[in-house]
Amino acid sequence: MNVEILRIRERTLDGMRSYMEAVLEDKGDPGYTEADIEKCGEILDSYIQRVSSSDHGDEQAVMSVVKDTVLALNILNLESGESLIETDQREDLAELIIKAAADVGVGNGKDDLTEEWREW
Repeated sequence: MNVEILRIRERTLDGMRSYMEAVLEDKGDPGYTEADIEKCGEILDSYIQRVSSSDHGDEQAVMSVVKDTVLALNILNLESGESLIETDQREDLAELIIKAAADVGVGNGKDDLTEEWREW
């Protein structure tokens, strides 16, 4: 898998952790837990694995995985009081999804493939 995609994954999860830790340090409630961050990582890992094993250029298969992933992220974010995915994470998640799809020949690597289903 593309090293850049893995870097985006780590940056996204690290950003979630950093924010959570800062809020907790100030005795606040970030609205989500480490378990939510881990679940996000699992969703991303599943996406990366499923897309990378798709046939090159199989738009129908890849877009099905994109849809499943975005819907899973929607649910996870909703369950965390819509606080898990903020602006930076939203941009990183969309970038990861778009780049991984482009790596297997779907999309141009720039247009947002998540917009149709994304609520975050």
